[in-house]
Amino acid sequence: MRMTLRRPVLAVVIAAAFAFVLAAGFGQRLAGMQSRVRAATPIPPYTIVRTHYLTSGPGNTSIYRHGRQPAGSSIDAFDTDGSRVFVFSAYERTDDAGHKSPAWDSVSIVNMKTRRRIDGRLFLNAHSTYPVDSSNEQARAAVQPTPESDCLLTSAGQQAFRNRKLTGHETVLGFDTVILSTPDGDTRDWRAPALGCALLQTIRVFRNSAGAIVSTNEQIATSVTVGPVNPQLFNPPGDELKPSDIYKRQLALWEGPWGLNASDMLAKEAAKLAKQDLAYAMANGLPPQ
Repeated sequence: MRMTLRRPVLAVVIAAAFAFVLAAGFGQRLAGMQSRVRAATPIPPYTIVRTHYLTSGPGNTSIYRHGRQPAGSSIDAFDTDGSRVFVFSAYERTDDAGHKSPAWDSVSIVNMKTRRRIDGRLFLNAHSTYPVDSSNEQARAAVQPTPESDCLLTSAGQQAFRNRKLTGHETVLGFDTVILSTPDGDTRDWRAPALGCALLQTIRVFRNSAGAIVSTNEQIATSVTVGPVNPQLFNPPGDELKPSDIYKRQLALWEGPWGLNASDMLAKEAAKLAKQDLAYAMANGLPPQ
């Protein structure tokens, strides 16, 4: 987020006062955490590409079991005006017993230039568009981790991530990252302060009630590009549809190959879809359908 002040001198005074408050307020909280408190710097535009891996553990008793294999990929892009894109692609996978799961992908876009938010399903060539809600953006900004606190705290000095502590530093693709872990070590995130605490790598271990590992999910960055974001990411192709029509298109695509009962699934989701359609209509000034 950029702030323009008409008086540069005033900006220096405010920045110095803010830095003093940060040092006083954060110093005691971060003591003993091996933290390297940093000066606040503008976040550059970036695009991160990650590969996702999924591994079944001994606690997995379902029919879907497999060794470590690529499960999907994601693109995480940020522009200096606060615009952002997140694209997730799930690969078609076959487990050790030959059972398959379908491929699909989704995109979530917040374009601050056009003040529009887009939720899309790229594999269906469809999306729904909404106005950007300023109150939601403000609430989101308030809970974002701050690089100057090594990604542990928000700008208000609250914990940015529940039940996390700083457990180390590591260079990932040339970026210094802080490793934030849960006490049991089952969740570890590698975040880059120079990129506004963007996630470069994460490991999630899921266990059953007996403590046996059910699955391990990993996301590993394969590339980080600092510079202008590809404008095509903010303009996905496809049809503008209300949420229920997107769901119907998905069922039509998957009903035959994957043996879905479209009628039953539509009936089960009817109330939720009606609520989503109403929100879509109201946000865009359309009559309820």
